Amino acid sequence: WEWHYTSFYFEMAQIYHILGIAIFLTLFRIFLNFALLKRIPIWFKIVEHDAEKFPESAWKSIIYTITWTWAVYLCVFSEDKYFFYPMNTWRTFVTGVPVPSELYWLYMLQMGFYVHCVYASTFLETIRRDYALLMLHHFLTLGLLSYSFAVRYHYIGVFLLFILDIGDLMLEVSKSIIYFKTRNGKDHKGPEILANIGFAIFTLQWIVFRLYWYITKVVYSTSYVSVWVYPNGPFYLSFNIMLLALYAMQVYWFISIVKLLVKVLSGEEIKDNRETEEEESARQLAVEKERVAKGVKTE
Repeated sequence: WEWHYTSFYFEMAQIYHILGIAIFLTLFRIFLNFALLKRIPIWFKIVEHDAEKFPESAWKSIIYTITWTWAVYLCVFSEDKYFFYPMNTWRTFVTGVPVPSELYWLYMLQMGFYVHCVYASTFLETIRRDYALLMLHHFLTLGLLSYSFAVRYHYIGVFLLFILDIGDLMLEVSKSIIYFKTRNGKDHKGPEILANIGFAIFTLQWIVFRLYWYITKVVYSTSYVSVWVYPNGPFYLSFNIMLLALYAMQVYWFISIVKLLVKVLSGEEIKDNRETEEEESARQLAVEKERVAKGVKTE
């Protein structure tokens, strides 16, 4: 454990940056909701229950598009191409080495975003069945990000963001689309078809990115390549324990995805299975009220 006292580099400046970004994201989200995201459902006459949820998914779609595109550039198109050559993540490893600015600010943005998510999941968003697991995920992700930054495993951290953020992006985009299904009291097939396509891509990328590449790229690099390139390096055990705990969550959520996929293949409507029965009943009631108000007949 002496490594933790001699090789842990996390300064107050980073804490200020993270908290500043978290506060900015919270205030900007409130402004964007008021100025645009809550107005879009009104313009398209989306049913009230879905209109309340659209801003959350639209906001997350914007953030994940930015962070994942950034991570793709660093992992795939940068000079070192860490995705293709995992060994490059360790060749320049030195405890306390300065973090390149393009990685530094992606880290600050991501950690600030997850601090924002801890607040938003409790006070700005709908509380769902997996709230406790979601909060555990937020804190574990924050732990991995801050830990990897402090011990200068930052290239592995960016690699992890590349693996994980694409799934969140696809999920939130698909949810944003499906909210357009019931408009002006009528159901429309287009959004449902697009959402089903998005869900199929989401399921495929989960298998490739979160179940396969997570192990063969990230865990392989931290548990094998790291020891080979940098023998007797610090933090291998503790860091890999956190990585495997996060992987266990991916497996748990994939089981829920498979259950949802079975429903889709059987012709059932896509629903967020994290919602309570009361929420599902409330949506159905909102749809019926909308149809009655518009004089739309129920088939």
